[in-house]
Amino acid sequence: MSAILYLLKEIIGSLRSKHLLLCLALSGTILVFLAVSALLFLFTEPVEDDLRLKSQEIIAYLPLTLPTATIRELLFEIRAHPKVVRVAFRFSEEFHREDPRPGRYGLLFITAYDIAAAQVLAAELAGRDDIMEVIFYGELLKPVAISLTPTMMIGFVAGILIAIAGVLLLSRYLFTRLLAGLTEHLRLLHTAAIPERTIQTPFIILGAICGLIGGLLFAGIIYLLHRWAVGDPGTIIRIAAGMIEPMRILSISISGVVVSILLGGAIGGLGASLTTQPRFYH
Repeated sequence: MSAILYLLKEIIGSLRSKHLLLCLALSGTILVFLAVSALLFLFTEPVEDDLRLKSQEIIAYLPLTLPTATIRELLFEIRAHPKVVRVAFRFSEEFHREDPRPGRYGLLFITAYDIAAAQVLAAELAGRDDIMEVIFYGELLKPVAISLTPTMMIGFVAGILIAIAGVLLLSRYLFTRLLAGLTEHLRLLHTAAIPERTIQTPFIILGAICGLIGGLLFAGIIYLLHRWAVGDPGTIIRIAAGMIEPMRILSISISGVVVSILLGGAIGGLGASLTTQPRFYH
């Protein structure tokens, strides 16, 4: 058995619940680093060709002069309608529209089962006194996307630096604890004149695995958020215009996984450098 496989086997065998929790915490911190970094590329200028409402989607305008209880009852009534899949409430200031209605009002984003059901539902809602207007199929309502401002950039960069500091502190603590349980094995390998690079490789692999876990979690979460943003025109996460661009999401996801593996490997390398301490030679 090679020295790398021998030490990797011993590392895996020495992992305890505390070590596993620290590995997960390290992966989570890498995930936070990737998430904050991704925000720099998601708050972009809105795309020219905004998504149109799907054929089974309706938007109903509500006057905010209605009592809160009345709006809640209307929301529950529409949600219980047999032709409705889902309904969400938003405020008018979250969106902009060509030829906007004056004043402040509420919006109900309603998804019906199909276009026929949406047509019937739109006709029913248009005849109600407590609804100002109904938009159906083909009308545009663009979410107000927020572009990246200097203040936001400073905040994101600060978040990235804090995440990096957290990664370094956690990795230092993790590898210190892990190496303490492998002292005898490391002394044996040093006594056998095994090259330092060979001894350090398993720790680099462990770091890369932690990075890979964080990267895969990041890719999965950002994909789910993208699907949510595309499927729900009223969701607040569409203030980040990049969330509805498939190619941007794909490139950010792939880049995130690659960066997380490289970052994890680098962290593993820093942890592995501790094996050169004198206590692991005698």
